[in-house]
Amino acid sequence: MENTIQIRAHHLACIPRFYHGGYDKYFAENIKNICAAIRKYPSTKIKILAGKLDDLCMKCPHKYKNRCIQCQEIGKWVIS
Repeated sequence: MENTIQIRAHHLACIPRFYHGGYDKYFAENIKNICAAIRKYPSTKIKILAGKLDDLCMKCPHKYKNRCIQCQEIGKWVIS
């Protein structure tokens, strides 16, 4: 796999324990596919991001115009 996966640091802790329960189906499917790609291609490059949305966030139902709108505090924290 040639692509680099872009991930916010705290999502690195989420990936090993991810399960589908309670998530939007498109968001869950996106994370499942990213986790599967990392497992299938362990040499996949991962770029750690700060201050912007990552590849896991792209299908999140709380994303709007490249911003997290889940709550005002999280939005400020994700996008500075």
